[in-house]
Amino acid sequence: MKQGWIKSYRSDIESDVWAMPPLYYRVWHYILLSVNYEEKDIPMKDGSYLKILRGQYLTSIRTICKSIGWYEGGIFKEPNPKTVKEILDWMEKVGLITVEHGKFNRQYSLITIVNYENIQRDDFDIEIINKNESNTKETEDKQEEDITKNNKKEKELKENKENINSSFEDFWSEYPRKVEKKRTLRIFEKRIREGISSKELIAAAANYKKYCEDKGTDIKFIKHPATFIGIDKPYEEFIEGIPKDLTSLPKNVSDALKLYEESKAKEDVALW
Repeated sequence: MKQGWIKSYRSDIESDVWAMPPLYYRVWHYILLSVNYEEKDIPMKDGSYLKILRGQYLTSIRTICKSIGWYEGGIFKEPNPKTVKEILDWMEKVGLITVEHGKFNRQYSLITIVNYENIQRDDFDIEIINKNESNTKETEDKQEEDITKNNKKEKELKENKENINSSFEDFWSEYPRKVEKKRTLRIFEKRIREGISSKELIAAAANYKKYCEDKGTDIKFIKHPATFIGIDKPYEEFIEGIPKDLTSLPKNVSDALKLYEESKAKEDVALW
């Protein structure tokens, strides 16, 4: 079993060979794993030696087929030599490898990985270092930018909160009934987030207060402030002023009863 390791880059998933059918990358990765890491002299059948350089692999298409085979349903399968030949031709065409074929009594396929030193060099690639440093700087700048944005957002939220609290106090001072202040504040903030202006809510409170004073409405019949600006939104009727259809209503229950009795008496006289 071969020992050692190779460098594999995340950028592989953006490469042309990755975009091809799966067998292409299987062949490519097998070649990466198989090429010489250092120079060697390989004896040939004719008694001579062939120098295999770093980044080269002396093999045959048949050997590659057997080496990249796989098991499927318990049965070992290997690709067709013609298919592997087509894959090697494609790799040579796109500039990943070069292939040299021996002739006569020196039959072989010598595969050379183009730019092997850049792919599997011993020292760190300066370009990669510079890129990493650039990425680090970009990351730091992005983090600083995000921190600045977050601080600005927090400041805006704080100022917005302070403005809402100030506006709510104006609303609260106008409203004729002071109960459930915290709950009312939460609903007040919700109305503001929905796009209702604080001025409209304050105006509605002032108009409702005037309406209650004009009618002499008993405190127990005045809506709770949380109800006034709540889900049914009765405040909407009072934004522009006191609704005309409310100006003729009785001031309180006793007035309503009196009005009813007068109306009933008129009906009785008419019938008599």
